[in-house]
Amino acid sequence: MSLKAPFNPDELPHHLSVYYRRFFPYSLFHRWLNYGHSDTGHFFALREFCFTLKDDVYLRYKSFETQKELEKGIQEYCPHKIDIGPVYSARIKDVKLNPLIVPVERELIFDIDMTDYDEVRLCCSSANICSKCWPLMTLAIKVIHRVLTEDFGFQNILWVYSGRRGIHCWIADKKARNLKSPARHAIIEYLTLIKAGLQGKERRAVLSNFDLEYQAVSKSLHLVRNHFLKNLVRDQGLMESEKGLAKVLAMLEDQELIAKVRAAIEPINGSERRWDKLTDMVGDYVASKKRNQDSWKTSNMLDELQVMFCYPRLDINVSHGLNHLLKSPFSVHPKTGRVCVPINPDQADQFDPFAVPTIDQLLEEMSDYDKAHPPLSATGTGDEPTTVPTKPPIPDWKKTSLKEGITIFETFVRKLEINWKREKAKENIKTEPVDTDF
Repeated sequence: MSLKAPFNPDELPHHLSVYYRRFFPYSLFHRWLNYGHSDTGHFFALREFCFTLKDDVYLRYKSFETQKELEKGIQEYCPHKIDIGPVYSARIKDVKLNPLIVPVERELIFDIDMTDYDEVRLCCSSANICSKCWPLMTLAIKVIHRVLTEDFGFQNILWVYSGRRGIHCWIADKKARNLKSPARHAIIEYLTLIKAGLQGKERRAVLSNFDLEYQAVSKSLHLVRNHFLKNLVRDQGLMESEKGLAKVLAMLEDQELIAKVRAAIEPINGSERRWDKLTDMVGDYVASKKRNQDSWKTSNMLDELQVMFCYPRLDINVSHGLNHLLKSPFSVHPKTGRVCVPINPDQADQFDPFAVPTIDQLLEEMSDYDKAHPPLSATGTGDEPTTVPTKPPIPDWKKTSLKEGITIFETFVRKLEINWKREKAKENIKTEPVDTDF
């Protein structure tokens, strides 16, 4: 393949018309959101979709009875973005929401955006990302996925790249979908270590000794400490960067301690050696405060500092309510052209956002594949043509680098279906009449 030119947003409308006809995984998409219900049950029709068209024209409260109807709607509008909303108590369609129609079910969702880390990032800001700051998203996947699976027992979790600067998480277990807002808020609180500051102060991490006794917090801190040392202290030279050093020292808060630490580490060469010196001095400082009445404020300073730099930062508003929209998997980001592909959480370290296929790349890959694999034609001699066995056509996505993302999605959907069958089998056992005629 020739060297790929940068994505041109002006070509997006044309590319989308092809993408939605040739690549979008409608069948898997419908199987996921229908959650094992029969087509005659109209469950899928209760789901809200929102289409964002060119120039940010929003079409909310769209709903579709079947997979074919969904395909027709998407291909007709060619949305620049597809958002998924909740399941409502009755069907909504092209009209302002009736106040009597309310959300009754919704996946538990998380939205982690790199811009929320701007106060601690050393390399980028705003919508920009690079290989130095992306590991923050990798860490977020590791921390949150562990909590969701080990502490809450959720099994059906889909991680998706947002297409630009963040990640989304969809927890699709039945017990997650049926959570009310207070329960969702409790899970968010459980996951939150960085709190909003009081009286106009900046937000900060506050860890008590009681917190550290929880296995959930201690396991998360283990991941945070490893990330901080490797990715920030070693790989980014945090302690040798004036910008980084200033951020670290500011988090110590005690001005006398800050002055002493700066004076002690400035003559030292090497980021890791400077960090070691800081940890020694902060350790001595914490020990000197142990007998003070407010020693709890300083007892976990080092861990709080590392949490502020690395720990996942959640958008609470996205997760708390049932009616919040979230970008659909396999949408295409209109600014980057990248597809919102699923991420395998077990291989989060290997995920590279810059290797995610763009929509124009997919069209080129499909074209290159078709040129290299022309269709076989029936040929023969005389009056008897040779019969060439025909094979089912290869789906276009299998000809491209979208294959990996759809394979991850298919694995997620199949696991869901296995769980549905198990749940239905249990329900059938419970409802079977008991023979009392002995």
